[in-house]
Amino acid sequence: MQAYLFIPFLLLSIFAFNSVKAAPLVKTESRTWNIKGVQVEGKMGNSNLKVVVVTGADGKKHLAQKSDLSPEDTKYVEDIEAQRSGKVPEAPSQAEPQSATATPPPASSAATATVPPSTAPTPAAAQKTDGGGVVSDGREWAETGGKFNAETTLATLKPGYTFKNLMVPMRDGVGLATTVFIPPGDGPWATILIRTPYERNGGAKYFKGLTKDKDYACVIQDPRGDGDSKGSPGDPVNNEIEIYDGYDTIDWVVKQPWCNGRVGMTGGSGNGMCAAMAYLSKHPNLVVVTPSNSAGNSYLYWSFENGVRRWMYNWLSNRNLPKKNEWPKPTIYSYDMAKWNKILDDAARDNKTVYIGDDGWFNIFCDGAVDTFERFAATGKVFINIGSNTHGAGSNKGVKFKMKGGAATSPISFLDVLDGKPVIEKSFIKYDVLGDIDDTSAPGNTKKVSEVWPVPSKPVSFYFTGNGGLSEQPPSDSASVPYTYDPKNPASTLGGGWSFSDQPNGAVDQTPLKERKDIVRFVSEPLTAPLEVVGKLKAELCFSTDVQDTAFIVKFVDIYPDGKELIIREGAGMARYRDGLDKQAQPMEKGKVYKLEFPCNSTAIVFNKGHRIGVHVTSSSTPAYEVHPNTYEPVNSMDKAVVANHTLHCSKEHQSKVILPVVTASKP
Repeated sequence: MQAYLFIPFLLLSIFAFNSVKAAPLVKTESRTWNIKGVQVEGKMGNSNLKVVVVTGADGKKHLAQKSDLSPEDTKYVEDIEAQRSGKVPEAPSQAEPQSATATPPPASSAATATVPPSTAPTPAAAQKTDGGGVVSDGREWAETGGKFNAETTLATLKPGYTFKNLMVPMRDGVGLATTVFIPPGDGPWATILIRTPYERNGGAKYFKGLTKDKDYACVIQDPRGDGDSKGSPGDPVNNEIEIYDGYDTIDWVVKQPWCNGRVGMTGGSGNGMCAAMAYLSKHPNLVVVTPSNSAGNSYLYWSFENGVRRWMYNWLSNRNLPKKNEWPKPTIYSYDMAKWNKILDDAARDNKTVYIGDDGWFNIFCDGAVDTFERFAATGKVFINIGSNTHGAGSNKGVKFKMKGGAATSPISFLDVLDGKPVIEKSFIKYDVLGDIDDTSAPGNTKKVSEVWPVPSKPVSFYFTGNGGLSEQPPSDSASVPYTYDPKNPASTLGGGWSFSDQPNGAVDQTPLKERKDIVRFVSEPLTAPLEVVGKLKAELCFSTDVQDTAFIVKFVDIYPDGKELIIREGAGMARYRDGLDKQAQPMEKGKVYKLEFPCNSTAIVFNKGHRIGVHVTSSSTPAYEVHPNTYEPVNSMDKAVVANHTLHCSKEHQSKVILPVVTASKP
């Protein structure tokens, strides 16, 4: 433990006695504190404005400066302090929505954004109000000098629309800046709601097209801490607050005289995040959501992958993450997966909201859409379309897959559902099956439809061999493949689905990276028949190294007879999480063999006859993933990074492999 970070408690006992007040009893648990890059196990004790007492596992007490705490530790301390002060009740993990007429819980600290769920639904016939919303000091929002220009949006709507700028209070009293566009006439109308982190000028662009043929009330809102809204989003990596703020906003909308009790939420990319999260609230008046090219959970689908920081982490500056956040590295974040799974389990029970989503195999959020279908399709009404696209046309620098048609489905329209038209009973996912871009007669390059996900398939293991092969037969001898990874000379990202930028995304040829010695290639024999793979790809790496922590990147490649190597999917894992993201991380011992298992995202492709399957293993892919400095404790400069000597084991005892969900060995 470094002395400049922690001051022994005994040396400051007089200060602690006089300035750190005894706190009411609130149960705290041992956790890993990340303070200026130093990780320490301990429980939170008393605290004051500047310091917090940490009781280590050895019973020794230390004072940690609050200014040295990581963002997640700061939030944790603020939550505990708020509970001790009686300002915030401990939030239940997830409960059934409660009646809007019930007394809301006390207001939380704006900095922590800790808001518990309500416990019972509000009926569509809830008592109407006058449509007002006020800020905490009683002034109308229009008097507070907000930045949003409603006239810009109003000019795009049909003549006769009017607008109101309001502050809508959440259950903890925090006001969210909201603009309502009301059609001419008597109403009431079905209502389109968009909650956007891009400020309302950007999100309101959707209303023009949606109101072209029919009038709807339109509501646009800045989420907590964004734009002109009050409060703070709290931890930008954990956006579970949007479930509850979404519920409260819908609850307010359905009480207004201009709403007929039917609400739909829509939006693409960042504009769709809040819609995806509101789906989990199960508000009975939320009849449909359409998050397009988007995903809800900002930890799982935006900022991290299997614990490894993604390039998209920087997008969280839209949620008040500091823009200068490159150091220290590696970025370590602890997320409560058990709590998240409980939220999903609760949301899947009797969820009446229709979910309509579209995505692409090379899009950033693809697995968010796939996972939503897998989790909710059986008990709800979920309709997903997965194309072969990237996040935007400008980011697709790879080859183009030309679909030859295939299965047809009845279109599911956002506005039809919002209007109350019948929706087919069974969920479906429609997806592109990638294929050979050179051979138009080859299988693949078609659309398929399934009512279940994953589709019926057989997990087939392809084992690494010591001579760079990829075989369905497990190894019977002792073999290994070494490589050296230098964080100061990382490999470049080339294709895949990692960004919305104009940098190369899509099925890009990997041969420009062929000369790099830190990318280990494993290649199968030419296929004797087409091989259809649909579902989540997985990697199991058996390795040893001489560093305490590192990262591994695994690429799946379609190798053509003419030599081009098209990336299909890519995944990342961090060695410290080898026992699971929910387990206590531990540094590695030099020379010891470990196994790291992690999913590498989903795809649907037919590897054509004569093609070879390639798997590339390395430890960097920048900028898609954060460059790992090969240190267990985070460092503030690459000057403190170390070179790692890795060994991938391909033996009978330690079998490295990838696992492909094989649907069928398709005939030519």
